[in-house]
Amino acid sequence: MFESAKVYRYTTIMSAGHGMTHAYLLFFAPFITSIQKALGVDYVALGALVSFAFIAYGVGSLPAGFISDYVGHKRSAVISLVVPAIGCMVGFFAHSYTMMAVSFVLLGAGTSIYHPVANALVTNFATGEMRGKALGIHGVGGNVGMALAPILTAGVVHFGSWRYAFLLWGIIGLLVALLISRTVPEVISRGSSEKSATPRTSLSSLLTVTAIAVLAILAVQGFFNDGVFAYLPAFLQSEKSLSVAVSGLVAGLNFGAGILGQLAGGYLSDTIGRKATLAWGSVACVITFALLPIVSNGVLLMITIAAMGFALFMLQPPMNALVADVTPSDVRGASFGIVFSAKYGIGAFAPFVGGIIAANSGYGPFFYLLAASALVGLLLLYFVRPEETVYTGAEGVTLKQ
Repeated sequence: MFESAKVYRYTTIMSAGHGMTHAYLLFFAPFITSIQKALGVDYVALGALVSFAFIAYGVGSLPAGFISDYVGHKRSAVISLVVPAIGCMVGFFAHSYTMMAVSFVLLGAGTSIYHPVANALVTNFATGEMRGKALGIHGVGGNVGMALAPILTAGVVHFGSWRYAFLLWGIIGLLVALLISRTVPEVISRGSSEKSATPRTSLSSLLTVTAIAVLAILAVQGFFNDGVFAYLPAFLQSEKSLSVAVSGLVAGLNFGAGILGQLAGGYLSDTIGRKATLAWGSVACVITFALLPIVSNGVLLMITIAAMGFALFMLQPPMNALVADVTPSDVRGASFGIVFSAKYGIGAFAPFVGGIIAANSGYGPFFYLLAASALVGLLLLYFVRPEETVYTGAEGVTLKQ
């Protein structure tokens, strides 16, 4: 295993890749109507264009995770940044709907690879006692990318054509891919010619009660994560009478507080344990989701939203560390591919369910449903069993409470 200084250095570099992944899927939002006008399409075609990216993003995690265990996690992470960069170049030159559709598909398909392979890579060179903190640092990169994407894009579009935003993010993505390729080590893959001292792990052997509970918890978290991200601005506009601009700024507190949540979740995961950190974070989610519809004071509303963002992102490092803890390194890419597919797959239903509830009862009851789903996730922690064997790379340890 690597010493802690190298682990944190490699993880910080990988966090730049994490930020790029989220930036790739957000940078076009500020000028999406400009694309519509340039291509001369209606709102249905425009919506389909964005759906191309998100459908590709949703379906790619599972095969990417399995394949990365054979071709290497670092190599797969580099590919996950290069493919969207190519998509950006196609978008820069696109003068037809077909070309722009190809651009968006490449954006979604490439970024779909990143999460399972990067989490596998980080957890393979970060051992159990520093795994949570490493994942917290890696998670911060995603929050920074989400925050910077619209800001940098708005600046580019203000001073030039929206096409230059595609060019900018394509160049940044290629530079980050080159940085990871040159500075981050690869782990031995299942497809390596080197002989392993232990037999290859069968995925069927991983179906323990704890592993199944972890999968279910991640699916629940995917539902309330996507529910919050999809409808928080709309909720603030319709239920709290905030303007579009103000609602966007207030909703942005989620990402800002989430940076602290990522770091706190990673630190607590390695000190008080994965399960305890998840329990406290889940309780905070239940409380803040339930409070949001009834809080009327402006200051209390912002505090509630900041606390909610902190809690949401606090859950990510211990959850990802727990996935790594219950899977050996030679199938970790496949394991993360399965859990991210479950998370994004169930999460994809949240906007649909929220839309049905909002149409009949407003957005407030939807947040009560999210509180109930967070409570289900909390209860599922009961089935995470500390006595089961878990892994920190090559050697087994006992699951930390």
